[in-house]
Amino acid sequence: KDVMGAVGNGAGLPAVCVPNGVGARGLPTSLQFMGRAWEENRVLDAARAYQSLTDWHTRHPKLD
Repeated sequence: KDVMGAVGNGAGLPAVCVPNGVGARGLPTSLQFMGRAWEENRVLDAARAYQSLTDWHTRHPKLD
C-alpha cells in the first residue's frame, strides 16, 4: 500500500517518485519526495539531485 502517496494526493501536495533499487524478490523499489503546497519546483529539484547522484533510473530489468 502507498499510504503516504494517498495522503499527498488527498491533500493536493506535490510529490514525485524515483527508482531507488530492487527488492529481495527482484521487484523495483522507489523513493517518494513530497513537498509543501505550491512548491513543486523544490520537489522536482530534490528528485533531480537524487538522480544525479545515482543510476537507478538508467537500469532496466532483464526480460526473459
